[in-house]
Amino acid sequence: MREHSYFSDSVMIIKRHKVLSPSFLKSKGVILEYDAYQDDKYGRILAYIWIDCMKELAQYCRPEHNRQMLVNEVLVKKNYAEHVIYSKRHRLKYESYFLK
Repeated sequence: MREHSYFSDSVMIIKRHKVLSPSFLKSKGVILEYDAYQDDKYGRILAYIWIDCMKELAQYCRPEHNRQMLVNEVLVKKNYAEHVIYSKRHRLKYESYFLK
């Protein structure tokens, strides 16, 4: 996974490690948001994954985003994904969210 997160990789990680409750996968409130770059240097499509807040992960809920949480941030902060910054690319919209 790079910078934002590759959606299908994220779902695979969530299922394998039970990072989020299974209800996430059935959620009707999943929003994909693109940044300045919609793919990485390997051609994978990248997106931020926003879902409605979950009680068990309340510390990741963002009031500035209608109490939604950024799944990519959860995966990085729980060490299931790695935040990578590619040289020669602009700063990303939510880059600060991935800092530990």
